[in-house]
Amino acid sequence: MFQNTAMETVIAAEDKTQSAVAHVAVPNAAGPDLLRAIAILLVMSWHLPRAARLESLEGLRQISWTGVDLFFVLSGYLIGTQLLKPIARGQVPGLREFYLKRSLRILPTFLAVLAVYARSRQAAAPIHATATRSAPARSQAAPASL
Repeated sequence: MFQNTAMETVIAAEDKTQSAVAHVAVPNAAGPDLLRAIAILLVMSWHLPRAARLESLEGLRQISWTGVDLFFVLSGYLIGTQLLKPIARGQVPGLREFYLKRSLRILPTFLAVLAVYARSRQAAAPIHATATRSAPARSQAAPASL
């Protein structure tokens, strides 16, 4: 009788473990996101001014133009996967939901950057206006003495 109860406990524990494993969310693969981050760094290294370049990374800079291609290919893969998952499950992909998710992901950052840009332009406007007013015009410049 004791063995039967112990066996039932083991079976119940296995069932709980299997159901717990079934409910665990599978994390996204970090590989494509990591490659996309590397692609962004490659593009940034291509656009560095000479004064900011490190000589030790000059060899990397020669291939950094590939970062743009790599970024777009990986972005297409990651976004395309979102559209193709419902098809793999035998469902029709919902374009409305897809674009809503993309908008909610992209628009907050876009609007934040736009606000920072607009604010920096407002802050720079008085400086620019002061600099242009205080600089003498060419026609008003004093002639050079001989």
